[in-house]
Amino acid sequence: MMLETPIAEKSSEPAKDAGHIVASLSPPLVPSGRFRVREYLPTDAATICSWVQDSETLKIISGNDAESLSPEILAEWNTTAVISLVAFEVSTSKPVGYCTLSSADNPQLPPLHIELCHLIVAPTTRHISVGSQLCDTAESVGIERGFIAGCARVLPTNLFALKLAMLKCGEEITGKEAWATPGFRWFRKIPRQQNPAANTNQQLPQHDN
Repeated sequence: MMLETPIAEKSSEPAKDAGHIVASLSPPLVPSGRFRVREYLPTDAATICSWVQDSETLKIISGNDAESLSPEILAEWNTTAVISLVAFEVSTSKPVGYCTLSSADNPQLPPLHIELCHLIVAPTTRHISVGSQLCDTAESVGIERGFIAGCARVLPTNLFALKLAMLKCGEEITGKEAWATPGFRWFRKIPRQQNPAANTNQQLPQHDN
């Protein structure tokens, strides 16, 4: 999990569709401004892998000991995920952030819990709200898909990610739940309001091209 400063950027320019735009459940989460969020596309792979070119960063993101993020590792994340999300810049449609929602990374998660995993932001767009917007959209998607709680784990040394997790989740559950594997600080958020009407077969807009 990598931290972005959670300050949304505003823009008066109309937003463009790109891929499957993920719908939001409340006005603060409506994808707008400089960045939007959609589902992952296979054509995103090379760009996302280019953001993680050293073993230390990959270890922070996923615990993997490989030298860098490869297409094979990324494909495994996508295969086991409930959904993979990509933030992109509206003006260029270029991917600038990525994350997954998964229950497979920790099979001991309680029922109807989902984990935010593999949060990565392009080096050129860090600390300008990309990670924050991915977290917000992931929460929205989790609610839409019927999950009652979202979780995230962060290495204790990753101070930026800890700040984002504390801001977005609020509740730290490190050492409080048997399923929260050791070696990480764990956070959980149970949304105050869920929208049952948005919880059924919502169709995401399609890209025209």
